[in-house]
Amino acid sequence: MRGLILATIGTPQDASKESVSRYLSNFLGDSHVISIPQPFRRSLVENRIIPRHLALSMNRYQALQKLFGGEMPLRRNMENVVQKMRLRFPDWKTYSLQLYGGEREVEQLLQEMSREGEFKEITILPLYPQCTVSSYRAVVDKAREALHKQFPKTTLHVVPPYYADDRYISLLQKRVRSFVEHNQYDLLVTSYHSIPLLHQWWGLCYGYDYHKQCHTTTKKLFQLLPEIKSYQLVFQSAMGKKWLTPFAEKELPLLPEKGGSKVLVVCPGFLVDCLETVYDIGQTLRKKFLDKGGKVFDLVPALNSEEDTLDLFYALATSCHTP
Repeated sequence: MRGLILATIGTPQDASKESVSRYLSNFLGDSHVISIPQPFRRSLVENRIIPRHLALSMNRYQALQKLFGGEMPLRRNMENVVQKMRLRFPDWKTYSLQLYGGEREVEQLLQEMSREGEFKEITILPLYPQCTVSSYRAVVDKAREALHKQFPKTTLHVVPPYYADDRYISLLQKRVRSFVEHNQYDLLVTSYHSIPLLHQWWGLCYGYDYHKQCHTTTKKLFQLLPEIKSYQLVFQSAMGKKWLTPFAEKELPLLPEKGGSKVLVVCPGFLVDCLETVYDIGQTLRKKFLDKGGKVFDLVPALNSEEDTLDLFYALATSCHTP
């Protein structure tokens, strides 16, 4: 039997104070995110960072839940993906790992997998085409460590970063073209999650250049869209000045006065819609853009659980090798 784990850092179970606080604690308490010794890291997270950011995070997740009828879109979308993958590819047992989302996420995954039986091989597919230490490497390292302990005789595979994979780029192009065929835009905006400059340096130590990978994805996508005359790459959701720029929150509202009043935005680093896509971009930045005189602000949905997305996941899983 073969297993496939679709891995993300996850999302809070709901927008309550308890769930959001637990998610922030789990995420920020990981050494992949803040690399200082544990006693100091825990104190910093629990006593300074969470108290400072909890209220704002809760407000964002509460607004997100209202948009989706009380649900968290990432959780709902991942459930849909897993269900459809199991039906479409019954030769694989597909699972979702939302690493920091709730209590004992990894333990619960291992228990579920153990009930299924013995696995000949297990493949970890991070739903992050571009690699950062705090996303791709975090889910890979945590999942691989736990799986080695639970299934010591099972062969483990990890899908390497696929930011330049033609199958992935082609699917992005297909989604973007569905908008371009019916509308005319001044430019295409590709938005990726920003990371601290320190994390960019960490990635280089691992052999991954996140900044370059984002630009590679955007350039390859743009080459397949000759009807689009220009594009701009931005980084969103930064939490400080020393993060990768240009910041989406600063650049997008300025586009109307620069002649970009009709824009199409795509978020290639998010394969499943979540807070950062549907709320931060689709709601907050869209409003700022329109308030500054913009006329059209369209957001391309993530790949989510469409049939061609399932085919992409299957193709990546069956052709991968461990980096």
